[in-house]
Amino acid sequence: MGKLHVSNLVTLDAVVQDPGGFGETDDGGWAGPYFDEETGRRSYERLLVSETFLMGRVTYEIFKSYWPQVHEGDYSARINDMPKLVASIREDIKAINREGVSILLVEQNIRTALAVCGRIYIMEKGVICHQGPSAELRQSPEIVHRFLGIAL
Repeated sequence: MGKLHVSNLVTLDAVVQDPGGFGETDDGGWAGPYFDEETGRRSYERLLVSETFLMGRVTYEIFKSYWPQVHEGDYSARINDMPKLVASIREDIKAINREGVSILLVEQNIRTALAVCGRIYIMEKGVICHQGPSAELRQSPEIVHRFLGIAL
């Protein structure tokens, strides 16, 4: 069995998306100014010991439109040469739920939660500050913005 090497690009305030700030998502854009030579060297070392690139569906959608166009340097060459696997459990969760199994999904990405869940609870500091059907929340982006500070 091979090893699983996990590399997360995350800021101290817990932003885990849109590394590089290229505007791939509405909520991201942070890492570019902080990605120095040392960070690049460490990332490349992790790539060298990895055989496959595993990513989630949203990351893959961003990735496939950007990285194949990048052909500069060893880092890009390694990423472009690696086999890619996409892990997406949204459909699995929906299928299990359709079978009648109730699921408590703790999810930081509101778009994922809205796509998968029938009912949404928004918590702040351990207290439920909003609850309701997902469809209602999808129709009320002002609620999402008020509680989560993002636009749908």
